[in-house]
Amino acid sequence: MSELFPSSKIYHISPVYLREIGVERTQHTREVAYDCHDTYRKHFTREEKLQAYDELKESIQNEGFKGEYPISICFRKMGNNDQIIDGHHRLNIAIELGIPTVPVKFFIDTDKVELQGIKTLLQKVLSEGK
Repeated sequence: MSELFPSSKIYHISPVYLREIGVERTQHTREVAYDCHDTYRKHFTREEKLQAYDELKESIQNEGFKGEYPISICFRKMGNNDQIIDGHHRLNIAIELGIPTVPVKFFIDTDKVELQGIKTLLQKVLSEGK
């Protein structure tokens, strides 16, 4: 059975860089906000989904990107690629607002990645993402 092990640190990385390296399967823009697998909002109307996105954007714009809600990325989750597992909308909003860096927490899926080389991957992401 697979387990996710979190890194012990929060990293601050450019949201534009995260998009450039392809950690999103799809971009979660306002137009498609909460259309995927969000079980909490799957029964919301289109207007309610847009309102939820707008409220999140307003919160980030007024209060900043909260460190207690980092973008969560799993190493080598999908087809051997790193993948966002939580924070798709926050990433898109950070890019829309021009926020220079966002808090990111990395996870390792024990079924998807060998533990060797994680340090190298993390160093690569951090050195390119600043």
